[in-house]
Amino acid sequence: MRRYVNAEKLKQLYSKGLTYRQIARELRVSSSAIAKYVRKLGLARRRQNLTELYGEKIMRMIREKGVITVSDVVVELKLSRPRVAELLKKLELEGKIKRFNLFRGRVGKKYGYREFFSRLNKKAKLLYYMDEGKLIEKLCEVVEIQDRFMAKSFTRLLKDNKVSEEGIALFYELKSRFRC
Repeated sequence: MRRYVNAEKLKQLYSKGLTYRQIARELRVSSSAIAKYVRKLGLARRRQNLTELYGEKIMRMIREKGVITVSDVVVELKLSRPRVAELLKKLELEGKIKRFNLFRGRVGKKYGYREFFSRLNKKAKLLYYMDEGKLIEKLCEVVEIQDRFMAKSFTRLLKDNKVSEEGIALFYELKSRFRC
């Protein structure tokens, strides 16, 4: 049995930035059928446009939340982890966002990732942000510092991630003031 695709519905979904697979699921046809109809209808290839479209959505997410992880973007945009990682890397290379690597640098023999970031999602290895102040607020929420040796190791981690001296000072000020 042959199925026909509603061209108007396809154009509408395509213009929203949905992938072939997402459109196919919506219209209950195969992805290859969608590819065929896209060519037939003469719709422009949009690899570049998808990057721009999703880039704007990611930027909006960062503005709203302050700090995001790859998992946040995967859930929100319903894209694969590799695609999301690629988009985030492009935005970082363009200088639109910054990355905080939770594993970057040596944090001392005694303290590691798990001691600092036990409140974060276990899959989180990178945090993406635009405003250093928002990053510091998020770190203040999720990081537990128990002694001065741990503080020294965490300061090294902040410096390895190129957090400014003002940002480091703000972190410890917020930590002491609000005991977050």
